[in-house]
Amino acid sequence: RAYFSAHPEYHMYLHPEMPRYEDLMARRDTMVSRNPTLKFVGAHMASLEWSVDEMSKFLDAHPNAVIETAARMTQLQYQSVRDRRKVRDFFIKYQDRILYGTDLTLNPGEDVAAFRQSAHEVWTNDWAYLATDAMRHVDDIDADVTGLALPRSVIDKIYYANAQREFFSRR
Repeated sequence: RAYFSAHPEYHMYLHPEMPRYEDLMARRDTMVSRNPTLKFVGAHMASLEWSVDEMSKFLDAHPNAVIETAARMTQLQYQSVRDRRKVRDFFIKYQDRILYGTDLTLNPGEDVAAFRQSAHEVWTNDWAYLATDAMRHVDDIDADVTGLALPRSVIDKIYYANAQREFFSRR
C-alpha cells in the first residue's frame, strides 16, 4: 500500500486506459496454453498470489509452468492466518513446481553491507515461515502467523532443486 501511495503511476487500477488485470491474465494463459513445450516461470506466484486455489488452477491447466515466490510471501502468510492447512497442502502438492525467489536488488551506489543485512532478514523470515512452525508477527498484515513446517524434502526442492532442474539441467 505504501508503495502505490508513493507511486500511483504504477497502480494500474487507477489507469482505466491500461489493460485490465483479468485481460492480462487471460492473454498470459492463452500464450502458455498455445506453447506447451515452452518453460514458463510465473513470477510473483504467477500474479495469482491472492489465492492458492487460483494458483492451483493455473498449475493444473499448464503443466509447462512453474511459479516463484518473489515478494509474495506476505500474501501467502495472510492466507495462512485463515487456513494454514490449505496453504501448506498447496506447497506440498506443487512442491515440484514452486521456486523460491525474492525481488531483492543491489543497485549501483547502494550500501552493500545494508543490502546483505536486508537480504539476510528477508531470507530468514521466509525460511522460518516455510520450514518451521514458529509463530511470528508479520507487520505488513498485523497478524501472528504460524509457519508451515514443510518437510525438508519440500524445502530443498523449493529453495534449490527445482531451479536446478528448470534452469541448469538438459532435457
